[in-house]
Formats: sequence, C-alpha cells, structure tokens
Amino acid sequence: MLPTTIYEVGAMTGAIAGGFMVKHGKWNCIMVCNGLIGIGYCLMVVANLWAVYLGRFFAGLAIGGLSVFGSKMLNEISPTEFTG
Repeated sequence: MLPTTIYEVGAMTGAIAGGFMVKHGKWNCIMVCNGLIGIGYCLMVVANLWAVYLGRFFAGLAIGGLSVFGSKMLNEISPTEFTG
C-alpha cells in the first residue's frame, strides 16, 4: 500500500463514520475533527515511518469527517434564499 493511499482510506472511513457521528452535534464533531487533524499533522513530522502512516490516516479521517460536517453546517447557517 502506498503512503498516499492511507490518506484516501482515512478520508473514506471518516466520511462514512461522519454520518453516524452527526447525532452528537455538528459543532462538536467539527471540533473533534480539528483535534484529529492536529494530531495527524504532528505525527507526520516524526522520523518514524509508521507514525507518518498513522498521521496520514488521522488527517484523512478528519478531512473525511469535515467534508460531511462542513456542508451540513454551511447549509444550516446560510440564509434561506441561498440554500438549496
């Protein structure tokens, strides 16, 4: 498995899991994803190869979740004439 594929696998997993996490609130889920992406990027600068792989997975997981929560949050806060 290529190192770049781990990022996409994480994003796919995060997008699927994001649908189940919405019941905890969009804002809370966005904050959890922000924490995950911070942890992921901190792990990516470590010299260990497996830590880089884990960091890429965490970053992908967060980006996949943010793709679900961000669009729902944007639809919720935008004016009614711009939704749809």
